[in-house]
Amino acid sequence: MARLGIVGFTNSGKTTLFNALTGLQAVTASHPYTTTEPNLGIARIPDPLLEKVAQLEHSTKVVPATLDLLDLPALTRTGEGAGASLAL
Repeated sequence: MARLGIVGFTNSGKTTLFNALTGLQAVTASHPYTTTEPNLGIARIPDPLLEKVAQLEHSTKVVPATLDLLDLPALTRTGEGAGASLAL
């Protein structure tokens, strides 16, 4: 399992990317600092060969690879904003 934090400036598409990868519906808006608390989600990593290998090996359990994603509040150039106080 891998863990990844999405960091960037305000209104740069961090939460939109987070929603696309996780299938969740974290709140997005056109005004700055919509995300005030980090969002946590899990993205499945598609692997078209996984099912084929599982069938060949007669696996009883198939566990796809996942990626833990953390959508962090925005940072600013001056170090201000909701994300500036988070310890990464």
